[in-house]
Amino acid sequence: MTARLLLALIASLVVSVAVVLQTVVVPLLPQRIHVRWSLAVSDDRRVRLEQELALTQGTYREQRTWSYVLRDRSPGHIERIIRHPSVEDTHYIDVDALTLTPDDGDRPAWMQAVARSPLFQRAAPWLPAIAIVVGAAGFIAFLPLLRQPGRWLQRHAIAVGRSARVQTAQLTHRCREVAFTSRRWRSSC
Repeated sequence: MTARLLLALIASLVVSVAVVLQTVVVPLLPQRIHVRWSLAVSDDRRVRLEQELALTQGTYREQRTWSYVLRDRSPGHIERIIRHPSVEDTHYIDVDALTLTPDDGDRPAWMQAVARSPLFQRAAPWLPAIAIVVGAAGFIAFLPLLRQPGRWLQRHAIAVGRSARVQTAQLTHRCREVAFTSRRWRSSC
């Protein structure tokens, strides 16, 4: 197998995994988190805190609870939110792992484990870009093979043919040795 073909196969495998993760596991991640502000937080203070903590698209839920889109899913940023003195409580955040809590429902265990992984949660926004770049590299590696499939097939057929001829010659030689040995054995009896 040529290096180009191997690179193309590896690239197609990476793209396939990225597409599966993007379509099956990423939807498990919550798109929004809920934050309940402490009693001491006024509306003006809340607006400043939203900017300070990079909480976007705030939607009022109930009493002091607001729903936000969390663009930065890094553990450091999540920790900043949950440890902030003005934040009373959060929802859709695993405070021990500093990750988002996936909405897993009845999903298989492997999906839940992948969705909870901090590495996956940091890489999830980049999956489409990774798939495009790796797919393009694989296509570029395979392109020469597509332009001249006859030469590529011919080259590999010749290599396979040589290998078959060598194996046939070795087998014929071995058969002759066995036949010669058996004739000598018969003649000695």
